[in-house]
Amino acid sequence: MKLPTYRNEDDDTGLPIQKVGIRGVRAPIKLNTKEGGTVNVVGTFSVYCDLSEAFKGVSMSLMQRRLFESLAKHVSTEVLIDITQQLIEESEHQAKSAYVKVKFPYYIHVKSPKSNKEAPKVYDCALEVTNIEGKIRKYLTVTIQYIATCPCSLELARHLYRTTGKESGGHQQRGKVEITIEFDKRVWIEDIIQQIETSIKAIPYPIVRKEDEQHICYLARKYPLFVEEASRQIGLSLSTNEDILDFVAVCNHEESIHQSNAVAVIRKGADLQ
Repeated sequence: MKLPTYRNEDDDTGLPIQKVGIRGVRAPIKLNTKEGGTVNVVGTFSVYCDLSEAFKGVSMSLMQRRLFESLAKHVSTEVLIDITQQLIEESEHQAKSAYVKVKFPYYIHVKSPKSNKEAPKVYDCALEVTNIEGKIRKYLTVTIQYIATCPCSLELARHLYRTTGKESGGHQQRGKVEITIEFDKRVWIEDIIQQIETSIKAIPYPIVRKEDEQHICYLARKYPLFVEEASRQIGLSLSTNEDILDFVAVCNHEESIHQSNAVAVIRKGADLQ
């Protein structure tokens, strides 16, 4: 028995929709690591396509089917590209564009700087592919934490000691940068993390012993950072990577003496959507 399909009926508003679909779809996925292994995590997917003014709706069940059929593979940008192409080719409503994004926690094993205690360190990441009238664009987002000592408060502490002999210290902030890059050739999450953490110097670790704490605080005070300085250092570092076509980096410093946070946004300057 053929059941009615309301979504294929004519729409009388005359208005196209740029993106319509499903989001918040959680599923286990496998990711390839730079070392040649795999990481098993839970991904949260968003899948969209455009809708012309001629139709009531899209086939969201088709999106779900194509998504779950692809999850048996290792998730990569190539797999996401395949999903977008299938959605466009199999669309009942003549879609011209499709979008797939997956957010996931990615972890690598790191050692504390002095005690050498090893533990997994988790980074929030996302892969995204857009397929707009056959033009493919690929994006990677990585969120990285770091430590920033306020240079202004550090100078005030030094002034206090010189003038009164009272000891003080510059207040520290937990910094977080969310980096979205556009790429063509393959890039590894591990390389982006290493590039940024090397640039910033002072970073948190999953396990911190006393000798680690002493060293981390020393680095944080040796390399103090305004949020503006952090964003510029990160921007300079990303600009040296020839595999990155474009980028936007959003630095957020969680203030310890202010109720507000300090934020800086820097981008390469190309067209990053």
